[in-house]
Amino acid sequence: MRNVDRGAVTAPDSLTSKTGVGSNERTLAAAYFALPPPVAGATPRKKFKFLAYKGDDVISALKDLFHKKCAYCESDFVASGPADIEHYRPKGAVQEEKTHSGYWWLASDWTNLLYSCIDCNRRRRHRVYAPGMALTAIATATIRSIGKKNSFAVNKVRALKSGDCLDSEDPLLIDPTRRDPTQHLRWVFDFSVTPDLCPALVQPVSHGSVKDIYGVETISALALNRQGLVEQRTKHLLDLRVLLRYIQDDIEAALSESGQNRSRSIARAVGKLDDLKRKTAATECYSEMTKAWFIEAERYLENYYQQRLEEILAGE
Repeated sequence: MRNVDRGAVTAPDSLTSKTGVGSNERTLAAAYFALPPPVAGATPRKKFKFLAYKGDDVISALKDLFHKKCAYCESDFVASGPADIEHYRPKGAVQEEKTHSGYWWLASDWTNLLYSCIDCNRRRRHRVYAPGMALTAIATATIRSIGKKNSFAVNKVRALKSGDCLDSEDPLLIDPTRRDPTQHLRWVFDFSVTPDLCPALVQPVSHGSVKDIYGVETISALALNRQGLVEQRTKHLLDLRVLLRYIQDDIEAALSESGQNRSRSIARAVGKLDDLKRKTAATECYSEMTKAWFIEAERYLENYYQQRLEEILAGE
């Protein structure tokens, strides 16, 4: 999950215009939810249908904002599956508070909408990796229903109706357009083992002996360590490790060569390092994980170079 500036794209006119479908829908929704509850034995009232958030300009703006990736897990999925227009604050119900009618007044609010894959946004059956679990051990994990759906835990006072202060809620789920995920989520890489032995798991940041509450809730609510996602991230790291191996080969060549040959080997290594860095761009899938990996890879290469240089000098 990466931090996203919502101001990077223009808010869709259908939701922000005073004469747009969003404004009209909010007026109708306010009238609907102001009605008294049906009397006992009466025919249940039909659910209010929210449609404004599905507008073509809304979908287009969200695709641009999140580079056609899931706002939560950064998977590039549009070629193989549908996208969900996700309501950060759920519009129809709240899992943690059964009597809550949902944040209906935010159903067509641009700032409440995210672009999501179905595995993050819906409740689905998954096996989930635990810290320290090897990639092949997932077959022993229990399959359970997990995913956001209507989940929205808050740390303080929940807003119950239109006009209540949303800032007072302190949501535990990270909205990447409001809160920087890097302050709450972390990646741990071990360059001494291959990623198939050390799968790509996201973990909450630790504050001393206490795990970050926003990181814990976000990982759990979205199933960010579910089997399919972890396997794809791990495959991504394996591809990065191949490039890293090529850079090491160029370093080895440079250490054993001189003159123009050494210059060419160094240039190749620098070029491949630039190729790696380009994979941290916001348009790339798993860019935040890749960015964290790239920082560690640079340190690893620097230590590797120093160690090899010392070994060569010691042997002379």
